[in-house]
Amino acid sequence: MRKWRSLTALRACEAVARTGSVSAAAAELHVTHPAISKQIALLEEDMGCALFERTGNRIRLTDAGQELYAGLKPPMASSNSPTYGQSNSPMGDGQIMTNRRSRRCGRPLL
Repeated sequence: MRKWRSLTALRACEAVARTGSVSAAAAELHVTHPAISKQIALLEEDMGCALFERTGNRIRLTDAGQELYAGLKPPMASSNSPTYGQSNSPMGDGQIMTNRRSRRCGRPLL
């Protein structure tokens, strides 16, 4: 398990959670629908639990997804700040360090 989550995957997850649609998230982030789906699948694999429940054409957050989204809202909301994109990571790689354990996944979230 990695200590650092991909910022791209976290942005994709946040956009889908906020818009309620993979297509809307893809349009907003200027990427394809499959790119968003792949990022979410990688994040779910990394975390060891489903973040979204998919039923037909509908997608909604699971309990673990809601917990992650609650942690993503404040950092993503500040993305319009002048310092956005300047990593505080010692690696300087634009990733968010996660260390809080999920009550639902048993893996670190944010």
